[in-house]
Amino acid sequence: MNWLVAAVITWAFFGLELGLGEMLRIGEGDIGPSFIAVLMTFIALHAPAKSATWAALILGFLADLTWTIERSDGGVGYPLGATALGMVLGARLIIAARGSLRGDHPLTLIFMTTAAGFVTQIVITAIFSFRQLYGDAVIRSPTEQLGERLLSSLYSGLLLGLVLWLPLRFLVQPIMGFPADRSTRPR
Repeated sequence: MNWLVAAVITWAFFGLELGLGEMLRIGEGDIGPSFIAVLMTFIALHAPAKSATWAALILGFLADLTWTIERSDGGVGYPLGATALGMVLGARLIIAARGSLRGDHPLTLIFMTTAAGFVTQIVITAIFSFRQLYGDAVIRSPTEQLGERLLSSLYSGLLLGLVLWLPLRFLVQPIMGFPADRSTRPR
């Protein structure tokens, strides 16, 4: 995996996330796709396990630094670590499953973005729920948050996974140094 290229692509995907995120949201809620989740899934499908795990941790920490939550006292919080832990666990799910997956098929990216997104969002909601026990509650209920987060993961997989598969597969994969042949993919 070429880390310099990965850094540039991460920068581009965060730009898409922050620039198009609001425009692609559904309704008044927080249901919107995540470009970062698609990138993490793509890396986890193709990179060596150690590199994929580190990439998921870095992407998660960067996401934690750019996303905020509203607290019950009216303030804004940066939940450092919640997304990072969730993305690492999502990446580990993909790494565990990729031996039986076709990494070059668009449905793989769609399904695994959704599945890893579910894991990530469940972890984030669990951490927020745990924080509510200590008075650092967010405005919305954990059930409402989880519902919106799971729908966002589904939205990310179905919409962005489908739209981004072609450029990721044919433009990004070769420049990141990921082999196209499944038999040469690192373990």
